[in-house]
Amino acid sequence: MRKDISTNDKDINDLFLKVVDLVTQARERVATAVNIAEVYTKFHIGQYIVEYEQKGETRAEYGKAVLKELSKRLTDRLGDGWSYSTLKNIRQFYIVFSKGLTSGCPKSSQKANQWLADYPKAEEHLSETTFALSWSHYLILMRVE
Repeated sequence: MRKDISTNDKDINDLFLKVVDLVTQARERVATAVNIAEVYTKFHIGQYIVEYEQKGETRAEYGKAVLKELSKRLTDRLGDGWSYSTLKNIRQFYIVFSKGLTSGCPKSSQKANQWLADYPKAEEHLSETTFALSWSHYLILMRVE
């Protein structure tokens, strides 16, 4: 004989609350991981841009032309989000935050790629990460003199 389960049953409510808590925690962890991965990725894109510019001419017009061409190619390949001003901010982010604030951040291109490949394993160290803020927070911080 089947017992009818009431939707007001305390056991069902406890189960419901446990599932809701678990899903909420997972979503928060995913959002944090995505934010940190985005910031590290942009830091290394800035690093690549600065390294590329240092191999070439140092004139401002040259750097502007590089960013405009890179913006066009990235937008064509990856879609929106790669405007000239965004790349300029990414470049500035690397310049500002590479000075002493990135001890936990890999410096070479190979290490950057390895960090991203190992990111799921690094998730346990999120509280120790150098970049704990979202990209939008760093954009605000860069405006502060």
